[in-house]
Amino acid sequence: MRIKFSIQKLNRDTWKFVQFQVLFTGMSSILTLFINTFLLQSFGSFSKEVLFYNMILALVQPIAMLTAMKMTEVKNALFTQRVGFVFYATALLVMCILGEAVSPLYPLFAVMLSFGTGYYFTVYSGQMLCYTNDSNRDQIAGMLTLLSSVISIFLPLLSGLIISRFGTHIGYRVVFGIAALLAAGALVTNMYLPAIPKHKKEPVLFVVARKILGNKNGRLIMLANGLSNCHGFTLPIFVTLLFYNLLPDELMISLNSTIGAVVGLLGAAVYAGTVKNRDRGKASILAAVAVMIPSLGMLIGLNVIVLIVFNSINGFFYVFQSTPILNTHFKVVEALGLYGEYGQEVHLIREVFVSAGRVLGLLLVWAVPQTNVGGSGCADAFDVDYFDRCYYYPKN
Repeated sequence: MRIKFSIQKLNRDTWKFVQFQVLFTGMSSILTLFINTFLLQSFGSFSKEVLFYNMILALVQPIAMLTAMKMTEVKNALFTQRVGFVFYATALLVMCILGEAVSPLYPLFAVMLSFGTGYYFTVYSGQMLCYTNDSNRDQIAGMLTLLSSVISIFLPLLSGLIISRFGTHIGYRVVFGIAALLAAGALVTNMYLPAIPKHKKEPVLFVVARKILGNKNGRLIMLANGLSNCHGFTLPIFVTLLFYNLLPDELMISLNSTIGAVVGLLGAAVYAGTVKNRDRGKASILAAVAVMIPSLGMLIGLNVIVLIVFNSINGFFYVFQSTPILNTHFKVVEALGLYGEYGQEVHLIREVFVSAGRVLGLLLVWAVPQTNVGGSGCADAFDVDYFDRCYYYPKN
């Protein structure tokens, strides 16, 4: 079977949207990994602040999306998204300039970044509908997935190399400066995107919520969205906590993230070539079993190699869990006649369940002794003398 990929069919507006998405993905790939390690480095390997930070992200984002919907009604969708990137760029620029001095203000930066994320995603579904069409939507989605995977492989590794080369005092400033430039670039690119048509409608959030939650399939898929994010959002944080406790080295953490991204790309390719609509349930069960097996290895003996293997297996099979749930979500929402004009309301309702799942996952992480938040930690699983040297005499 010959596969033909023709980029000539993409118009100028679509290319602008792709460029915009690349800049956003680059920025978010840095934020996802290195703000957590920044907090661990600033407060110590046994700090609770990284959990508080992610808890704020989860709780504030639905509120941010609600205010974004109101702003979109008063102004327009792209204006709202630009405000979100102002939040992003401002927070990152201050972190770049002040470095470790901003760490006590992490709740404020968590709120700012939550508003940036909420304002971005409130508009994203409308952009996909506006800047793509039935003839090229699959092509664009595949292209964005591929570009996101490549960025997730190389940019965190580059950031880890920068921190390792220049030390944490300068390295984190440089990394956050790069993220700030990417946010500013996305803001500028957004200004050249064509306007998204504005629908005149009455506020229907609660009407949409009743229609979704009053339907059995609607309730189940929203619950599935929450449980999926309980795993998908929390597990990388948990792995980072464990890894940093065992080996507080940003380069090794970024290498672990890169390995996970590479095998995740392979997993996505296998999924695309093997899983059909009728296989969605089987794929989710396979993913759950596949991740459970290396989890038992973590119980038997926790060390860096075990974490890398676990992260790799989870990265490979994550798409087997997340994609069936997301595709089923779209199917259910379309069947209820709530796509298109009511996309923002549907996204906000989904985000409430997503945030609830993330909070539940963070509470579970908090309860696990291996994070050393209330327990003896996992230092004994590694060379204790080396760990003590890293913890009590951190790098400059």
